Amino acid sequence: MVAPKILPERIFENQLKDVLALENGLHESYNYSFVGESQLQKLNIDPSGYLKLVNPISSDHTMLRQSLAPNLLANVRTNQFKYDEFGLFEIGRVFIDIAGNAERDNQGGEYLPYQEKNVSLVIAGGENIFLRLKGIVENVFARFSFGQGEIYFRPGETFPGWADKNQAAKVMVGDEEIGLVAVVDTESAKAFGLKKESAVAELNFNALLEIFLAASNHQYQDVPKYPVVKRDLAFVVEVEILYNDLREAIAAFDPLVVSVDLFDVYQGSNLPEGKKSLAFSIFYQAKDRTLTAEEIDSLQSGLIALLAEKFGAQIRN
Repeated sequence: MVAPKILPERIFENQLKDVLALENGLHESYNYSFVGESQLQKLNIDPSGYLKLVNPISSDHTMLRQSLAPNLLANVRTNQFKYDEFGLFEIGRVFIDIAGNAERDNQGGEYLPYQEKNVSLVIAGGENIFLRLKGIVENVFARFSFGQGEIYFRPGETFPGWADKNQAAKVMVGDEEIGLVAVVDTESAKAFGLKKESAVAELNFNALLEIFLAASNHQYQDVPKYPVVKRDLAFVVEVEILYNDLREAIAAFDPLVVSVDLFDVYQGSNLPEGKKSLAFSIFYQAKDRTLTAEEIDSLQSGLIALLAEKFGAQIRN
């Protein structure tokens, strides 16, 4: 009897679904791998570079998709009258014509396109959807990077035709672009029939998988002799401040800080306009002794003062 082969991709995908569904409250969608020309045009997407199907199943499924976003936004349109606000995600393949054969195929040729696997998220309804979706992306990365590397958001000039350029950002890890986050602009939303403000994030699945595998491939270490002390702190900061910046400052504050995890991002009615709450679990540990409550309290006080000076961060009550 041979044991089943362990597939890291499948393990990661299942864990990713758990984080998106259980921790972030998103519902999984399954869509066809096809889109229609009319659908793309309503989202201000040029369909000329898409590969057409020889025998499409309907007039709405005539081409292979190059993004998960159009079908997820169609899911929003279908469900928008049932809920005040909601979120969806899909993990699936997209098909890119990297060889420039779309024109030939559209005239009846045969061609096997390049395939990529993406993960796309959409939230619809409610306030501050752009910042809320960025927070979900940050949370996903924090769960799988194990503190190895940082994610950040960068302005850009090239975005899909449906994106509001004033509320759009590239998702970066180091110098690598792994995706985007953007709000659907008013014109595209109206043409597509969206009644709720919607924001979409689309990330390269394999890039996330590589980060997960690299971060989880750590060396075993001896079990520490002295216990870890965990303290949770929530800081209220300006919405423009990235969690990475706070996390790096906390991690570098003192050698006794051995780990920092982001566990909550919040924006809402209980906070002033333009503010968000970032909550961290901070783990303290010494190699040569058991830390006392007095030592931890002193460290916490110093850390709070540092973040207040550097970021204007205030403790959330």
